[in-house]
Amino acid sequence: MRLSYNNRVSSVRGFFRSAATDPDLGESGQVHYRLVNHQKLFSINATGAIRTAVPLDREVKGHYFLVVEASDGAVDPRRSRLTLYVTVLDVDDNSPMFSQQSYNVNLPENSPKDTVILRLQATDADLISNLTYRIRVEGLHPEILEFFRIDPMTGDLSVLKVLDFEALAASEPTYTFTVEAVDVHGTMPPGLASVTVRILDYQFLSLEHRNCLLPEQNHGWTFPCCLFIVKQMISLFGILRLHSVIQLKL
Repeated sequence: MRLSYNNRVSSVRGFFRSAATDPDLGESGQVHYRLVNHQKLFSINATGAIRTAVPLDREVKGHYFLVVEASDGAVDPRRSRLTLYVTVLDVDDNSPMFSQQSYNVNLPENSPKDTVILRLQATDADLISNLTYRIRVEGLHPEILEFFRIDPMTGDLSVLKVLDFEALAASEPTYTFTVEAVDVHGTMPPGLASVTVRILDYQFLSLEHRNCLLPEQNHGWTFPCCLFIVKQMISLFGILRLHSVIQLKL
């Protein structure tokens, strides 16, 4: 026999009544019930009413095979068993959870508009959920919504405009904000995570002076030296790469 149980039902409420009959008279005709298994999760009374002893959580276990035994009051009792297949129904009792509580992203300046810099991902333990993503607006600096957006369906975080490191107000511009994962049809609070985006200076110049080795026949060089202008670039991972070298003779 199949039964369904709503895990929001009180643990003392009966959700099924078993019934057995015995045609014998007197003590031999009295029917007694007991649970063969899961006695810590379920209980049964003298009338055959089955109750949950504790709240059941579908995310822990979604199905139970519950064996009920009925016996008569004879000295040598006769017994009969019934197996109940109990399904724990899903209810919205879990908030979405991000794969990380905090994310840190490096964004090189002058990255093209609509560049995806991070893919957010959240999960919901409930059986049926429809997650959407958004930037939390409570206490949010207005610049955040001008610079960044989240695709509500995919969780892709992208930049809305080309950001110039030198034009930004802070000397080392960093933006921190909270993102939400919401179950559209659920009732639980949204899942939260923190995102920090650091804008990187795309390039800088460094000067290095080094002595040059010249053949002794070159009499025109009184103070021989070379000036190297090295143009370096910062990648997404902060790795310095040699882009070009210009050698000047002084």
